[in-house]
Amino acid sequence: MRNTVGCFAVIEDEKHDILLVKRKDFPLWDLPGGRQAKGETLEECVLREVKEETGCDVEIDYLIGEFLRPSMNDKQYVYACRIVGGTSIHDGVEARKLKYCNPTFLPVFMVANRKKQIRSYRRGCIRIEKTLHDKHVFSCLQRMLNL
Repeated sequence: MRNTVGCFAVIEDEKHDILLVKRKDFPLWDLPGGRQAKGETLEECVLREVKEETGCDVEIDYLIGEFLRPSMNDKQYVYACRIVGGTSIHDGVEARKLKYCNPTFLPVFMVANRKKQIRSYRRGCIRIEKTLHDKHVFSCLQRMLNL
């Protein structure tokens, strides 16, 4: 199994709701983000992925943390970001839908471990390193589909 690196953004609105995207490839809710391209910095990755999935331009406030998923040979970098421009797109190439969700009542059908990453953000974590152990049913599906 190859190593992957992904970058994701936690973006709040004025009510402190969290922006989520509903993926097209696997119909789960997710944070905006995705895999790092060759030659791209982590910061460039999160800016590009958010723009592709949401149509929004963002600025990075800080790195929430590096989340390791040994079962997937995956590293995920999650950033706190804020929208500074662009126009929201719905039903784009990668995302079927965008919506802001109350972080206390996140959707049941989310990509594995995203709720843990959002909780880290809400607890004020900065630059943490955390190993995630996939115990969730959606983790198994992700592994099977190599997402």
